[in-house]
Amino acid sequence: MNPFAARAAGATATRDSPPAVVDRHPQNLPVPLGGMTPVRRAHRRRRRPIRTHAARALLITGLIAALAGMALLSLPATTEAYLDGDSIHVGGMTLTAAGPAGRGGATLYAGDASYVLVEPGDGSATASAVWSEQGVAMVARCALHHDGQRLVDECAFDGASGRLTSVDVLDPSAGSTWQRTYSDGVRVAIAVGQQGAAVPVPFPIGR
Repeated sequence: MNPFAARAAGATATRDSPPAVVDRHPQNLPVPLGGMTPVRRAHRRRRRPIRTHAARALLITGLIAALAGMALLSLPATTEAYLDGDSIHVGGMTLTAAGPAGRGGATLYAGDASYVLVEPGDGSATASAVWSEQGVAMVARCALHHDGQRLVDECAFDGASGRLTSVDVLDPSAGSTWQRTYSDGVRVAIAVGQQGAAVPVPFPIGR
């Protein structure tokens, strides 16, 4: 059985409502010593700068929130890839075990792609995948090994546009996500599902 697994979690926060600043009781309207006319005009003059500053603050807050939202939308969504029982999940694709594939602990998984996982029993693993993309056959192979406490998965992808390679690194001390770097410098994150185990990912995720 594949020995690699991970978990993740989240958090919440609350805010208190600010106390009211303006006293709206008519009995508290200030009356000047020289007469009985309430000085409501003075109140209006004082409130205008407050309202102006409040409007500016709201505008700035709105702009900051909009920029933050745009930044989040520009980040690529993290794809999950993991082994769960007799199935391998890669994004929205599920591959189901179809039986042994030759010798050496190889297992064939079938679905939208053909995937062969080989686990010799020494902590390493290799995986090969074949699938069709817009009528073009795609072939990829990955070799996974330990580098101290880290897992390193080296992959090569062959298709109509030529060969592309990548190096995936999973550091358990930093979380449960592969950090993939393609040979052209593009980087993507591939998360290991909470209920599953890490496996080689011979698919060009993020490309």
